[in-house]
Parts: sequence; structure tokens; C-alpha cells
Amino acid sequence: MRRNSVVLGILIIVSAMGASAQSFSFYSTLRAGRNGGGSAGGNGWEIATGTTPAYSNATWTDGQFSYNSSPSDNHWRASNGTQQFEVGYDALTNRAVTRVRDFQGDWTEVSRTNPAGAIPSNTIWTLPASSFNVSVASSAGPSSIAIEGLTLSPNVALLSGSLPPSLAASFTPGVGTNASLSSPLVLNAAANGGSWFLSGTIRFSGLQGSGGSALGSQLSFNLGAIGNPTPEASTMSLLGGGLVLLGWMSRRRRMGGVK
Repeated sequence: MRRNSVVLGILIIVSAMGASAQSFSFYSTLRAGRNGGGSAGGNGWEIATGTTPAYSNATWTDGQFSYNSSPSDNHWRASNGTQQFEVGYDALTNRAVTRVRDFQGDWTEVSRTNPAGAIPSNTIWTLPASSFNVSVASSAGPSSIAIEGLTLSPNVALLSGSLPPSLAASFTPGVGTNASLSSPLVLNAAANGGSWFLSGTIRFSGLQGSGGSALGSQLSFNLGAIGNPTPEASTMSLLGGGLVLLGWMSRRRRMGGVK
């Protein structure tokens, strides 16, 4: 009897844990450079959405989105111009999305589908401060990067942290520079059906091909996001029931009331 009850309690807890949805994380990168191949003169990707920090193993578009002096490939705006970007999660398609309006006004986009299946609309998303940054490499020459006018989708609740209106980094001779959030952002998009997007404009200066020397991945904006589903009430009740049963069995055993 006691053994069967213990097994039942454990099975209830395991079932509750199994009922919890899987988390989903992604990393996005926008970086400046130019076509050509190789780390010095080209790009592995210029816009990326990956499962790890986008410096490695990202979903990428080689040669599709870059800046150089050829008008047909002039996707990044020259002369310190701004262009719109969006990074976030689309609940309708269960994808993490990174996109930028090119010089013709069209969206260039890369995305990653959540392999574990759809996540609940009340998922809590955390954007860690350490992976939300703009950076300039020490070898970029006189150059800078800035993201400006940052906003979240309507109806997305910012539970913790503060979204800065802008974030910028500029070249310092011999030293790589970096600017990041002061604290993580925590948000909930349940009122928006689970979808959320961070929007703003990105501005590069000193790009090779527009009078500067920055190329490859020397100017970049990076963002990481981790989505952890909030347990449903039914799941919590199931888990609680299993714990109560195990607690009751433990008490009965100490009292000698169960054989």
C-alpha cells in the first residue's frame, strides 16, 4: 500500500513536470561589413537568428545582406543614415525573427522556428543585459554604431528593467568598445497573443565602401532572448497534489500508520 502510494505520488509529479512547456531561446545579430568572403573582407552573415550567440552557429544569409560600394548590393545605408529593424518572437508562426528594411524599403529577414513546438502566450521573456549590446572592434578605424528610438510592440508588458531610447558605441584606437543594457529586460506578451517585437533604427558610420574602413563583423548589434513558459494552474495543481501525497505518506510512515 505504502509503496504503491509513493509510486503514485512520483508519477503525478513527473506528469506535472512533463506537462510544462519547453523554454525557447534565440540570439539575433545585425552587423556591418561588405561582401567578399573571409573574416577580413567579407561576411559569414550580416543579419542572423541563431540558437547560440550569433557569433557562431547562426541561421545566416551569406552575401544577401551587406554593404559595399556596388549600388545593387547597397543594403546598409551609407553616410550615417538610419534604417528600421525589428527583433522578436512571432507567436502565429512560432518563430524568432530578425529583420531590417533595406535601401529599397523592403524587409530582409531571417528566422528560426522553435523546434519544441508552440509556447504559451503568457511566456515570460528575459533579455539578458550581457547579450543586449552594440560593439565596435578595435581595428574598425573611425566608426560608430547606434540603435535609436527603441520601442516594444503595443500591449507588451515590461515587467522589469528599462528600455533605453538609444544605445551607442564608437571607435577608440586600440580598444574595442561595447555598450550594453544596465539590467535585463523581463516582459510578458500575453495581451498581444504571445508575440513581441523590439523595434528601432540602426545607424552605422565609417563603413568601408562609404568612405570609412569598418568591415566584416567590426560593427555589430546583438540581442539574446530566453522565453520561459509560466506553468498553467492545472499543472501547478497536479504538481501540488503529488507533493501533498508524498508528504502525507512520509508523515504516516513516521507515525507508523502505514504498512
